[in-house]
Amino acid sequence: MLSRRFRLTKSEDFQAAKRAGQHFRSDLISLNIRRNHLLHNRFGFVVSRQVGGAAQRNLVKRRLRNSARQWIPDLEEGYDIVVIAHPPAASTSYNELHAHLGQMLIRAHLADGHAL
Repeated sequence: MLSRRFRLTKSEDFQAAKRAGQHFRSDLISLNIRRNHLLHNRFGFVVSRQVGGAAQRNLVKRRLRNSARQWIPDLEEGYDIVVIAHPPAASTSYNELHAHLGQMLIRAHLADGHAL
């Protein structure tokens, strides 16, 4: 589980990342990234009803949270990162989702390629 310190919990923070942050999109997920001026990163996850029913959405969200938790030591610090799942994420395995999130973080220049 991702500890509270590393989570975005306020809707204002989600909106700020969307409004003023950088945006990176792929077929499985999108990232909105914004500098937060803290000494750690905070993650937020958005999985809409388009992804599937409640059980499917919760599964995708749990997979993304676990993947983000594993990436934390390899990331540049001081960012709010909102991960938005797209419908194809529902039919993707955990390993594929984890690798894809890593590729997106590298593309956003938050991680280097050595962690893959």
